[in-house]
This record gives sequence, structure tokens and C-alpha cells, in this order.
Amino acid sequence: MRVDLNSLITIVLLVLTLYFTITAISEIEVSHYIWTPSLVEAVAVNFFLGLTTGVTCVTFCGMILVPHIAHSVGYIKQAVLSSILFSVSRLMLYILLAIVAFYLGNLILKSGIYITSLRIIMSSLLFLYGCWLRYGWPNLRISIRFKTYAPTFLLGLIAGFTTICPTLWVAIIYSALMKTLLLSVTVIFSFWLGTTIWMVGLGVFSVKLRENVARTVEALEKFRRACGIFLISLGITFVILSVS
Repeated sequence: MRVDLNSLITIVLLVLTLYFTITAISEIEVSHYIWTPSLVEAVAVNFFLGLTTGVTCVTFCGMILVPHIAHSVGYIKQAVLSSILFSVSRLMLYILLAIVAFYLGNLILKSGIYITSLRIIMSSLLFLYGCWLRYGWPNLRISIRFKTYAPTFLLGLIAGFTTICPTLWVAIIYSALMKTLLLSVTVIFSFWLGTTIWMVGLGVFSVKLRENVARTVEALEKFRRACGIFLISLGITFVILSVS
């Protein structure tokens, strides 16, 4: 894999820009007063949390979803399906975190080293995916067919692990306060539903972006490589944020 100087400079500049942008977005997060809510209160609060301040989570995930759909999906229907699958993959992680929070309570807040390790691993996978898009490395023996939606599902898992933001932690805390596991899962589902509305919109936006930017085979190839550069930079940024 040969990295040309222009690509290297672009990656460095993108990493710096993404680092300070994501840091700034995280600092904008407002504090939320936590009380022991009823089910209706918790569901309502978490839905609106996902729909409003959850835009932060959507912004982080969108940095992964938009380049992926823009270079691999050509129709709005496919984009909507991909967005939903991406979000369902995130939901699996959210439910897992809600279950852990329900049984461990405050202990989940002390498991930072495990969360950090997972984020570094997933960020590294995101980096490798970007390398595959831009440079064709690693040279995978197994052909990845985007119409199977398998890469979309995998990227949803990666996004869920790498973009655990303050807003999601608030939703997880609400889940931990529920009296039963079913209620805990219901609460985290309401948060996911609020963010998913934005995800579908990002899928449609990605197709429109492709239609206006990459209209020819050559333009599509350039756009694919640009997406790869962006995802490489994002992967590096998330690793830096995880260890800093």
C-alpha cells in the first residue's frame, strides 16, 4: 500500500479538523438532571433526547454512514433500507449496554477501560475499511458485495462502539434506573427511535450527494477514494479521542 504525499497531508488536516470539531460538539452537550422516572416519563424523555440533543450521536454516526451509502448505494429505496439496517445494528449494541447497565448499575460507569479498548478496536476496523476503499488494502480474499448489506450492518456495530457519546450515556443511565429489564430495554429503544429518524434522512441525503457529485464512473471512483480518505481520518481521530 503506497500513500502519496497529498493523501497524507489531507489525512493529517482532516484528523486535526475532526478532532477539534468532535471535541467541540461534545463540550456543547448540556447537563441533564437525572431522577427516578416512571416508564412513561423515561420513554418520553429518552425519545426527545434522541430526537434533539441526540443530534450529537447522529452527527458522529453520520460521519460513517454518509460516505458509505454515498459510494455504495444508488437509489433512495436502497439508501433508506441501508440506513434502517445501520440503525438496527446500533440498536443491538444499545440493548446490550442497557442490559449491562440494568444488572451492574453504577459499575458500568467504572468500566471505562473496557469501553476504551472496544472503541480502539472498532476505530481500527473503521481505519482498515477506509484503507480498503482508498487503496484496496487489505486485499480481502472474500469478495464484499454491498447488495448483501453485510458491510452496512458491520459499520453500524462499529459506529455504535466508536461513537458512544455523552447523550447516549444519559439514556443508558435512565435505563439503569428502571425496575425491570423489559422496561430498561424499552427506554433505550425510545432513545434509538429518536435518533433513527435522523438516520433515514441522512441516507436520502447521501444518495442526493452522490447524484450531484459522482455522475460518471471516473467521478464515482474519485468519490469512493475520497470517502476512504475521510474514513481513515475518522478512524485515527476516534483512536486519539479514545486514549486522550
